[in-house]
Amino acid sequence: MAVQTAAEMRDAVVEHFPACDTLIMAAAVADYRPRQVASQKVKKSDDTFSLELERTEDIMRTVSESKDHRIVVGFAMESDVENAEQHARDKVVKKNLDFIALNMVGEPGAGFAEDTNRVTLLGSDGNREALDIMSKDDVARRILDRVAALLNTNGPVDD
Repeated sequence: MAVQTAAEMRDAVVEHFPACDTLIMAAAVADYRPRQVASQKVKKSDDTFSLELERTEDIMRTVSESKDHRIVVGFAMESDVENAEQHARDKVVKKNLDFIALNMVGEPGAGFAEDTNRVTLLGSDGNREALDIMSKDDVARRILDRVAALLNTNGPVDD
């Protein structure tokens, strides 16, 4: 299903979530959108131009409110080293997640422009697993191993 806006993404996730055992959401589509959308090109002028933004709906939080026994996994990208884990743990609670993969921006060998990453998996049960620097494929495997373990504990969703 092709989507172009955060609202369309929300609708698609809400539609398909009931048929899932697990939802892994890597990042917000967009945290903000323009409050007003111009129907035509905005012409350049000598005046300054302001763009007013409004929050988009939090898709993960919306669906996790009705997750039942489904596994919901999120990601947190943090640059505030001192408070990163607390921010990620707060997100686990606020968004009703089973666990979150915390990425620290700016660590050597980790980040968007790298083939490797270093994440810490933080569970709703208080579990903390700091992964060594590894390929992003290996990080994904570790996340899926954690999901598989949770599915074995919780059992698949019966519809």
